[in-house]
Amino acid sequence: MGGSAIQVTKNGGFSAQESPDAKFLYVWVEGDGGTIWRMRPSGEETTRIPQGVRVFAWWRVVPGGIYFIDASTTPALVKFLDMATERVKTITTLDLGYSMPPYGFDVSPDGQWILFKRVDQVASDIMVVENFR
Repeated sequence: MGGSAIQVTKNGGFSAQESPDAKFLYVWVEGDGGTIWRMRPSGEETTRIPQGVRVFAWWRVVPGGIYFIDASTTPALVKFLDMATERVKTITTLDLGYSMPPYGFDVSPDGQWILFKRVDQVASDIMVVENFR
């Protein structure tokens, strides 16, 4: 515990998540349509995992893999990258609603539930203010 800070990414990154066993750090990078990189906490052994995770909040590391949203289709797809087989499978579809992107996405610890934010309606009004000076 404690110690000096060390830089672990070389090309930026955002939304870091630690693997449940604390052996790896996963970092989302905006380039290439959104890419997740896996590395040792020291920054060594950097490996590109899935590409196409368009939004930094659309993925979760869980025991055995990564759940992520693929919004390249409508409805969007929830996919799972199995780290043991390195294969991606589609789990279900999501209707993300009116507004993109919904930033809330999570998976229950037992993998039985997905939680996401959906915006059904966006509205605005234009107002005139008289004698405001």
